[in-house]
Amino acid sequence: MGVDWETRPGYVAESVTAADLEPLRDLPLEHLTANSASDLAPLSGHRTLRSLSLTRGAAPADLTPLRTVAHLHGLSLTDADPAETASCTRSARGRLGR
Repeated sequence: MGVDWETRPGYVAESVTAADLEPLRDLPLEHLTANSASDLAPLSGHRTLRSLSLTRGAAPADLTPLRTVAHLHGLSLTDADPAETASCTRSARGRLGR
């Protein structure tokens, strides 16, 4: 049975505002979908995060904090705005060492 995300607390359909990821720092989550305008710094060094999906936001994401997420094996930019995706990948290419 699927989850109806629109009925979940904190869900805002088509939101372009940034989310506060600080409360997630110590939670044992493995998969996360966040708005690309969100500050990803609180995820730096996260112990259990395995995949992150970025959605459309008001600003491009800074992917630098993800360098220290040891178990991160998946990063999806498919739901992000194409201009934001190009900006994210271009600016992070050198910083992520890829």
